[in-house]
Formats: sequence, C-alpha cells, structure tokens
Amino acid sequence: FGPLRENLQRLNDKNVAAIVLNKNIQNQSKNQNQNQNQNLNLNLNFFESIKLQFNNRLPIFEMNIFANNFYNLYLPNQIISATDLLRKNKNSQGKIFAVVGMGNPQKFFDTLSALNFDASQVKNFEKIIFKDHHNYELTDFDFLQKNDIVLMSEKDAVKCRFLQWNENQKPQNFWVLPISVAIPSSLTDIILEKINAN
Repeated sequence: FGPLRENLQRLNDKNVAAIVLNKNIQNQSKNQNQNQNQNLNLNLNFFESIKLQFNNRLPIFEMNIFANNFYNLYLPNQIISATDLLRKNKNSQGKIFAVVGMGNPQKFFDTLSALNFDASQVKNFEKIIFKDHHNYELTDFDFLQKNDIVLMSEKDAVKCRFLQWNENQKPQNFWVLPISVAIPSSLTDIILEKINAN
C-alpha cells in the first residue's frame, strides 16, 4: 500500500521471479489485542490469498526479521546488547524512552518488547509517538534528563543524526535498533540466477 509502491498487478509481470512474505507478521496474530488482531488478520488473509493465487506460478518464500544489538546514534562504533542496555539503565536510574515516528509504531514496540523493553519489564519505560515521517527537531527531546536512554528505529535515527546539538549537550544515550533479515538460501539462488542472466 502507498502511492510509490507496486500494485498487485505487478505480480503478473513475467519478470517477477518470486514472492517473499514477512513470516514475523504471520506469526504475531496469536499474541495481540483485539484491534491489532483485526489488522493482523487482514494481513494473514492477504498472505493466504497471495499464496492461493500465485503458488502454482511463482515460488513463495518466508523471511524472518530479527533484532538484537543496538548501536549509538552519535558514536556508531559503540554497540551494545539489549541485556547490557537494560543493565546500564538499571544502574543509572534514568528513564527509557522508545521514540517512534512511523505509520505503525506498534511494530517497533513489539520488537522492543521481544527484547524485554516494555512497561512490564522496565520500571521507567515510556513510549513517545510522533506522526509518520516526522521531521525531528531539538525541541522534540526537551523531556530528556541526563541519564535517560532513547531507543529508536533506523528510520527515525537517520532524521536525528544531524540535529545541531550544542557540543556539551550532545546526548550519549541515543540507541538505534537495526533490523536484520534472514532469507532462505534457495531465494538467494534465484536472485543470483537473475543477476547472472543479465
């Protein structure tokens, strides 16, 4: 969905070599509340209809999305595990803010929750939600105290990288959670085959 994305008719193009579905979304439906369940059921129905429609003509693969380590937004060589970041917060007594500006912020919160970052696991955990495609400004972070930690996705982080902090106030605790994708080797073979054919 979205004005710059391909529509479903694109799947009829003879140059399309495979369909890749996000397995994580398909597996989430069992553990969500009612409103989220409704959206996820729509996704599941969509996936099932795609499988039924194209399974005989195109190979269908499932990819897994996962996350583990954070990197520091302003010192990207600093990498820390979720466990160590939780320990760092516990020792500092600061708050943890999950900051997000995207169309479906719950996806980011679910990923954090899987790493034990949520209100049930962390005493001082708070969600800050901005509208999709939000252009960040310094004033968006006026709530921060010295020992607070900010968690964000790479989509949001790229908009914060060049904020003009004063040198003495540049935050040390902005942590970015990159997402990795695992795809089956058989899909890699198809991609390489297409590249080599050209």
